[in-house]
Amino acid sequence: IQFERGSFSGAVSDTLMPSQARCYTLEVGTGQAARIAVIGENMCVSVSGVGDCQAEFRFTTRAGVYALRVTQLFRSASTLPFTLTAEVR
Repeated sequence: IQFERGSFSGAVSDTLMPSQARCYTLEVGTGQAARIAVIGENMCVSVSGVGDCQAEFRFTTRAGVYALRVTQLFRSASTLPFTLTAEVR
């Protein structure tokens, strides 16, 4: 997820088919306050090294690249929209 110059947050919107996942990366420095959240019916996000399948995570970063994986919480019969947001301060 890329932030606009001078911004501390970014978002991406997309859709997920049943059994599909969308993967994103977020590169950060050490000691930053991060908030990762997914908005959408039946959606969850997993953050590498932090936790699995929640609507939101708040954590203090380590320098490096985090993998963000958006999936449907329960397998749906239809394609569903979502918005993934990342805030790093």
